[in-house]
Amino acid sequence: MDKATDPSRPRGILNERERHYLLGEAEIESRSQTERDIRATIRTRVRHALFDFALLFDHMEARDLAQVFDPRADDAAPLRTAIEDTLGFFYRATIDFHPPFQYLAKEGIQRAEHQHFDRHVRASIDVEATAPIDPAVIREKMSGERTDQLTPEEARWIAETVLASGDVTFDTLEQAHEQVREQRAGRQPPDGEDTSDGGGD
Repeated sequence: MDKATDPSRPRGILNERERHYLLGEAEIESRSQTERDIRATIRTRVRHALFDFALLFDHMEARDLAQVFDPRADDAAPLRTAIEDTLGFFYRATIDFHPPFQYLAKEGIQRAEHQHFDRHVRASIDVEATAPIDPAVIREKMSGERTDQLTPEEARWIAETVLASGDVTFDTLEQAHEQVREQRAGRQPPDGEDTSDGGGD
């Protein structure tokens, strides 16, 4: 089971019952008072969690942060995904907020650099709409020798995902993509394990 969707995890913002509800696994009647109550509780917890993060930003010690975000931990890969989803959650939640996510993230980076690393930096975050990436479509174009029909985004995806993983056969794109995600999360393959799938020298 994916760690994020395991309702039995230790308490975070949500308790086990609230996780079951969000996963659609709770026997709660739609539009009932019980559902209204649990939704209100989740909203309150999320809002106060934001203020808790502000407290953690100022006061959580670096040695504790290093243990929470240990790239060598057994769950480093799902942790990386959870971090990405968390940032995505904030982006989604502030899409209509003023100032928008890009400004908030930029200010947060600059404040963290100044307050905790005694550095002054200029940060920027650009969001540019592109066509969605579908590995199945890419595989079809590659197997049908229609590489000239690859979009710039698809070609970039191949370069970043497949070539970076050492897999150049283009027959396991999803696996290659996941491999790169795990490598970037700090989960290296065991010593001596060949991940090139015959695509190396």
